[in-house]
Amino acid sequence: MNTLYTMDGCVRCYKAVNHLTDQHISFIEINVLENPLAAMEIKRITGEVVLPVLICESRVLKGEEILFMKNE
Repeated sequence: MNTLYTMDGCVRCYKAVNHLTDQHISFIEINVLENPLAAMEIKRITGEVVLPVLICESRVLKGEEILFMKNE
């Protein structure tokens, strides 16, 4: 399952959620404001705290990279 890390009020996060939904790509959304441990997980995976981040299988997509993802 794909995991999308987001934050309330983040325009890029909003666009990522809408894009994945429009592409019929399933994901679990984790809001870092509601789950502070998620921010530490993002930093461990990416080396920085940047949003949105999508973890899909062995790939890590950050920011606008997510908007290029297509359901194949």
